[in-house]
Amino acid sequence: MISIRTATTLIVIVSLANLLWMKITGEKRTAPKNASDDQLLTPVLETSHSFIQPVSNLEYLGASNHVTLGRSKGFHLDEHGQNATVGLVTAFSSNHLIESINLFKNLVDKNFTGPIVVYLMRRNDEESSPTDQEMDIVHKLLQVDALNMIVYEHVEPEEYLTYCFKTRVVQRFLSLYQEKLSSFVWADTSGKIRNGNNLEENANRLLQQQVHLSATLRGAVLLKNTHPLTFQYLGVDRFKYNRTDEYSASHFWVNLEERLGLDQVIKPWIDCGVNHCTECMAPPGSKKWPEKHELKPEDYPYEKHRQDQSVLSIFIADFVANSSKSHFKRGFGMECSRNKGDSKQLEYQLEYLDTMLQAQSESEATKIEN
Repeated sequence: MISIRTATTLIVIVSLANLLWMKITGEKRTAPKNASDDQLLTPVLETSHSFIQPVSNLEYLGASNHVTLGRSKGFHLDEHGQNATVGLVTAFSSNHLIESINLFKNLVDKNFTGPIVVYLMRRNDEESSPTDQEMDIVHKLLQVDALNMIVYEHVEPEEYLTYCFKTRVVQRFLSLYQEKLSSFVWADTSGKIRNGNNLEENANRLLQQQVHLSATLRGAVLLKNTHPLTFQYLGVDRFKYNRTDEYSASHFWVNLEERLGLDQVIKPWIDCGVNHCTECMAPPGSKKWPEKHELKPEDYPYEKHRQDQSVLSIFIADFVANSSKSHFKRGFGMECSRNKGDSKQLEYQLEYLDTMLQAQSESEATKIEN
């Protein structure tokens, strides 16, 4: 008869053997298969973060949940076989209308011809649909021939200040367009293409160089700008990042052909915000601008929490540290140009749209006459 001590020893030996086998064979977690979305559910590569699970929440991702508010006449990415080098995805709401128009004006000025996917935001506790003013702006933007654009409605279940909406929007975007693009750019409405840059040419260059991910440094220390509970949830020592700069989440570029950046940074970031919003991305007590009395001495040197940006920066920092130098590049030709403005500026922007459409109409009339 085997003694309890002997049985325990055998169990430990078997467990160690299994762990050794996984180490040797390199077995990784696998995600559940779904016929409608196999590619989005490719396994998340192993990282040092213990919480990460394959991207899920398929019910939320279903194409039937994409309510289309409108599309420009040239938008073609719903047709198979017409891939684009780079697409741009963004979200805007009623409190960022001026910035939104500025973004689209900038895309026109910089001759961006790639597909633009826009999610018009509203909360799930709001009974009303997008406002008349929002829909008027959408209607005008969709008439601009230079914008290859589609607009969806995005109903957000979390508070906007958690910033988890950004991960949900990117997840929904990937569920439809991951296989139809070579790369994509996330751009906040404050995003702006720098002077002398062509976003499509820059994306082509990054693809040729086999860069997997590109983002911009902010110059802020990640340790100071991330709540301790986020580090704790991710299972990492926060003081490991005491000399690590934060990366901007306002704009970043992702290679969809060479997918290490997608699998090791973007998908875990999505999982953090979509499936673990109030534990991982916006844990209890975390604020973007906390009062001094809300800061605990034991949390020093923590000063504020940047939600989506904090989490993205942790994953990017680890990606940069653990992958080939050629897989990441700082900056790809965009910058942040925050400008909320006032009602007068909004009137000016709307007049600009009207003027653009009028000039477009006159140009088309001239072509017909000739």
